[in-house]
Amino acid sequence: SEEGGGAATAATATAARGGRRADPRMAAALVASLRDEARPVAAASVGQVYKAHLPGRGDVAVKVQRPGVRDLVRRDAVLLRSLAQFAESIPAVPVLSRSGRRRRRRRLIDTELVSAVEEFMSRIFEELDYRNEAENARKFAELYSVRDGTSADVKVVVPRMYDDYCTENVLVMEWIEGTKLTSVAAAGGADDDEEEEEKATSSAEENLRLIEVAIRSTLSQLLVTGTLHADPHAGNLLKVETMTTTTTAHGRGGENGNGNGNGREGRRGDAAGGGDVTLGYLDFGLLSTIPERVRDGLVCAVAQLVFNNDVEAVACLFGELDLLPEEVLRDPTERAALTRALETTMAESLVYPDPPSDPD
Repeated sequence: SEEGGGAATAATATAARGGRRADPRMAAALVASLRDEARPVAAASVGQVYKAHLPGRGDVAVKVQRPGVRDLVRRDAVLLRSLAQFAESIPAVPVLSRSGRRRRRRRLIDTELVSAVEEFMSRIFEELDYRNEAENARKFAELYSVRDGTSADVKVVVPRMYDDYCTENVLVMEWIEGTKLTSVAAAGGADDDEEEEEKATSSAEENLRLIEVAIRSTLSQLLVTGTLHADPHAGNLLKVETMTTTTTAHGRGGENGNGNGNGREGRRGDAAGGGDVTLGYLDFGLLSTIPERVRDGLVCAVAQLVFNNDVEAVACLFGELDLLPEEVLRDPTERAALTRALETTMAESLVYPDPPSDPD
């Protein structure tokens, strides 16, 4: 079958391209366990993830890049760049400003499309090198891991990377057992089954609590450390039922019922989400660095909106936020247009409480 062929491809890639420092006997055992896996546990356009076993390390997740992906992306990059060059070459239609003067524009699309495409494709190629993802996971873990992260704001579960077995096309990491935050247990049985209803309510409350942890974590990444997991969708955020120092979660329920995939005893009560659950992060292909100047600008922009409702001040911060070039903001006409656009957007998006009435 196609799935069985995928497992064979994963085993072959791991054996042929395993890290040079890998123990040959352990690598052979890893490959043998991969060959026994017929189905990937996760799949996307770029790669597939399989569950395997690494002697001495327990269950691991093996992420294998699909053959031919790099060549396909290179061809797409050439096509996108050609389209961007063509779009940039279209001459502008002369227009008159409000004062009656003809505004000079060299191009119809006054945006650096080629530069944007090149930046976008460079990030794609970075993500295709799984060694970058392993390094990103280490950086994130140094800050936020429940094991030894330095952040005082929030701690989450981050899988260990097994560098000896990682290459640009194969990533071997700690297997973690858990469930997606979107998987809220539904009440089963009859409507009067109070036990099932209590379980469903408890699960929903746990998920909501972990969503709050995810929000705190993102704010810390965005405003405090500047190290941002740039792809925190529901599939990459997991609920880990039992916190452990050796095993964490990869998107499925625990095999032995306590969320601890390799059977070791978990440590309870220190989870980021409180109680016996904590938040786990997966997929570190996209990790962004937010400069301190941008972080300060974001804090100022939020303060101006929340406390002063000063949209014009927010527009002036677009330069510090690296959203617009300074020369655009120095143009009174352009800045006024930006302010009007922001006022419209904020009026549709934000609700401010009524000001307190003066006592008689």
